[in-house]
Amino acid sequence: DALPISGDEPRYALVTGCEAPLGAAAAEALAARGYGVVVVAERDGAARAVARRLRQNHGAVCVPAVAPGLGRNAAAVVRSLDEQLARANVSARLDVFVHAPSATAPAGTGEGTSPPAIDAAEPPPDGLPGDGVAAALEARCGTAAQLARRFGDAMAARRRGRFGFVVGGGGDASEDAAVLAAADAFTETFAARLRRRLAPDGVGVTVARRAPAPSP
Repeated sequence: DALPISGDEPRYALVTGCEAPLGAAAAEALAARGYGVVVVAERDGAARAVARRLRQNHGAVCVPAVAPGLGRNAAAVVRSLDEQLARANVSARLDVFVHAPSATAPAGTGEGTSPPAIDAAEPPPDGLPGDGVAAALEARCGTAAQLARRFGDAMAARRRGRFGFVVGGGGDASEDAAVLAAADAFTETFAARLRRRLAPDGVGVTVARRAPAPSP
């Protein structure tokens, strides 16, 4: 199941959730296959640490990118990512997007260097619908839709590329698990519709399910 690499310049993959093991592992796998990687994390220090490891282990060209507030305002975060990609001059060379949000989505803030300003909405009130769940919904569903909206047509125009969405995990309480399961169902349905739309233009869409956490 080869991923697209073409031309003399490095092709890039963007991976969200690199502050967590799954996102970092996805970034590592893509770097090992020859991609430059846009390493997206909630905190600047986490993004730079993963980028540094990929350079050391694979000689990968890496662009650390900060996406604070992923669980508060997905549209604003994707606009900020778009600006960071343009400054790094990699927007036209992005072939792969892997959206691997943390199992739950904390309202992170940048550390190290200051992150780009984002006009984020206020966090939801405590307990609606459960601790951290409203943020996780925005991080999972909202960001998936915004990434596809912003970059799907560009991939289709180049007639290559792939989106990968990670679902599953998070939510110990029954109400949390039910809401997150609904979010995963949305992501899977959205991915199926996106696949039908983009497949004629050579763009693939896949969904991977995060393994459940082991019982204590």
